[in-house]
Amino acid sequence: MAALPARLVEQLYTAGEFENLPEFDKRYELIEGKLVKKPMPNSEHSLIARILIKQYDIFDPEEKMGRILQEVSTILNVRNTPAPDVAFWTADRKPNRSHKAAERPDLAIEIWSPHDLDTKKRHEEALDKIQRYLAAGVPLV
Repeated sequence: MAALPARLVEQLYTAGEFENLPEFDKRYELIEGKLVKKPMPNSEHSLIARILIKQYDIFDPEEKMGRILQEVSTILNVRNTPAPDVAFWTADRKPNRSHKAAERPDLAIEIWSPHDLDTKKRHEEALDKIQRYLAAGVPLV
């Protein structure tokens, strides 16, 4: 996939504008109004996500308690639409299937491998992401 033109990357967007961009479904998140490319997961990362989702499906196959999804964009506020690696919504807050992005989840899971946190910058990015979810009212991160 070709890199986005600088003018698109540098521009600030709202969650609504982001949802209408062609890049919305191409591994981008909206972080503080800016388009940020979400890295492709490695096999270990994908396996962890699959295990979490599979175990939940065994526990609640009919989604009576809620819905769990992998890498769906979630609108936290007007400037932040991240895509948690795994997200969960309680039954009364299940995301609408017809919308591109979902409401803030009740649980946001970010899968970080040891090499993701091997630099101070990556460690700070992880903490920033956790704080962003909590500040938006996500009860569990």
